[in-house]
Amino acid sequence: MNLGALVSETRNPATMGLDEMSTLEMIRCFNQEDRKVPEAVEKVLPEIAQAVDLAVVALKAGARLIYLGAGTSGRIGVLDASECPPTFGVPYGMVVGLIAGSYVALLKAVEGAEDDVSLGVSDLQALNLTASDMVVDVKATNIKLVDRACRIVVEATGAQPSQAEAALAQTDFEVKPAILMILAGLSAVEAVQRLQRHGGYLRAALTC
Repeated sequence: MNLGALVSETRNPATMGLDEMSTLEMIRCFNQEDRKVPEAVEKVLPEIAQAVDLAVVALKAGARLIYLGAGTSGRIGVLDASECPPTFGVPYGMVVGLIAGSYVALLKAVEGAEDDVSLGVSDLQALNLTASDMVVDVKATNIKLVDRACRIVVEATGAQPSQAEAALAQTDFEVKPAILMILAGLSAVEAVQRLQRHGGYLRAALTC
């Protein structure tokens, strides 16, 4: 699968110059991009209606609606599920939110949990999942984030993907020190130390 081709993984031309914008210019840019959300939703209204109809059938049959996700998507699923009883008066347990890494991941990232298929299976088994239940899978994989980091390093340095991957592997997949390693010819330790001296600012670390 070419993860780089996903919409969420491509760079937005409208925000390429954020580091050169004033605060007001950035806010205006964000506002313009936010306006595209309802337009995007409008394009898939039939699919959304179909999902709603399927959920209604499941709930009327006494089944449950289960959100299964990772990272930010998982947190949003848990949040939405927790709001259903007080907001809509539905019984607790009718809408369930599951996040990779368990509820610890709500407050702190549990790296790698989203890539472990067996954990997802065990979480659903613990809920006594039935064939009538409806599961909304909103997983964002850690593999995707690693792939994204590699493409950022390649774009910033002009290095080959293999070289970018090697640098990232030495920095626990931190993009900034990996870029510094390649452009300044530093070791992983030296790159991290230089970034620390410059408050994490990559441009300053490169020019020192």
